Amino acid sequence: MQPTLNEIAPHRSITESLRFRYQQFARAKKILTPFGRNRQDARRAKLLGVPQNTSPSSRRETPRIQGAFAQLNRFMMMIRKIVTNFSPDISDKHRGKTKYMKTITTSIHSTFAIICLTILATTVNADPGDVFVSISISNTIYKFHPDGTGGTVFASTPGNAGGLAFDTAGNLFSGDADYGNIYKITPDGTPSLFASGLSEPYGLTFDNAGNLFAADLIGGKIYKYAPNGTPSIFATGLNNPTALAVDGMGNLLVVEYLSGIIYKYTPGGTQSTFATGPIYSVALSFDSAGNLFEPDFLGGTIVKYDTNGMPSTFATGLNSPAGLTFDASGNLFVAEHYSGIIYKFAPNNGTPALFLNGLNYATFVAVQPPAATPTPTPTPAYTAQIQQPIDANRSSVFNANRGVIPVKFTLTLDGVATCQLPPATIAVTRTDGGVIGFVNELVYAGNADSGSNFRIDSCQYIYNLNSRALGAGMYRIDILIDNHIVGSATFELR
Repeated sequence: MQPTLNEIAPHRSITESLRFRYQQFARAKKILTPFGRNRQDARRAKLLGVPQNTSPSSRRETPRIQGAFAQLNRFMMMIRKIVTNFSPDISDKHRGKTKYMKTITTSIHSTFAIICLTILATTVNADPGDVFVSISISNTIYKFHPDGTGGTVFASTPGNAGGLAFDTAGNLFSGDADYGNIYKITPDGTPSLFASGLSEPYGLTFDNAGNLFAADLIGGKIYKYAPNGTPSIFATGLNNPTALAVDGMGNLLVVEYLSGIIYKYTPGGTQSTFATGPIYSVALSFDSAGNLFEPDFLGGTIVKYDTNGMPSTFATGLNSPAGLTFDASGNLFVAEHYSGIIYKFAPNNGTPALFLNGLNYATFVAVQPPAATPTPTPTPAYTAQIQQPIDANRSSVFNANRGVIPVKFTLTLDGVATCQLPPATIAVTRTDGGVIGFVNELVYAGNADSGSNFRIDSCQYIYNLNSRALGAGMYRIDILIDNHIVGSATFELR
């Protein structure tokens, strides 16, 4: 039986020490390989502008890298110490069997991954207009009020906190490029695993139908997730897709990192080339007029494309602009990765204003959208038609001593006759002669000629009026469905 973390570190002090060492380990991993390790190093490093001609040996020459290796060594020494001092039976029995060390480190990582996902589950609620920023090196997502104040940690992820996107319900989705996961975080900060198995998810975006699109950088694919979470592959064969955005027509725009090509996909998946822009770009965003905005990470500019894909320079002089997004008022927010500054651009204004600073390695930014307005349920278009013995031309005259006058209405739904008659009510008003105004139902309700006083029979509403109780005068009869008048008739009693 393989040892568990609880067997190895049963005491709180040991757990706290492990947590501290794990944090050192995480920082060291980020220093050595900013976005990961192995074959993914080169592509990920380019996202941070790390020079590609730096060999592993030369990296070790810098004090920062030397410290990173030292942190890694201290972390592994702590693991060995715990195994030796607190579980001698386990260490003696399994000494030298590296698979148990792997089990231990995996258990530790899993435990702290759970801590990262749950420790902030009830921190604060997200409100419309709040600004969210992901920090790649600390795997943290921060939340700020619309005026830039009130900065708090909203959530943490086990790996690199990547692309951010909101659905219409206010849930925040975040990609994890280290572990190939996508997380869903509710407005109160409660996280859950939404999708897994991707190679390296970066850009995320939603269409108007509530489908989530995810760009898989290493896999070269675009995944589509239905509102219920069902996955499908929307596009393949791309080279380093990083950023996504959906226009007002439901077309998906995808940028290829290093090639600078922006592809346009119709909702049906037909591909075309929209434009070619900066080769170092990790974000796309549309304004309300349909213009597309893209940051140039190394060039320090923001490029604006009109609806035809024609580029122009919107802003210059920035330092490593990475994520960008618009709020509901048309303000553009841009995250500078290395400076840790978030700038705010007023609508149609390329001059930035400082929104907040101090967020080193800020990568992606998102704004909580306004609360979705419920779509009203269409009211069926009912129309009622009066039937004999009352004429539709308001010419009917009856003897006040007649007794029962049957009032009959048929019904159409959106102009088509129907026998599916919903519940309805009748209202009688005296318009001339005697006391003018609404007539109490107790007065006009008479005995039925057959059946009940009010019934549905042969696709008709049938009401029986007591003409003797009503007396002489002019009367209007209204039939109502859901408190709306759908038909009327007029007659005279003499």
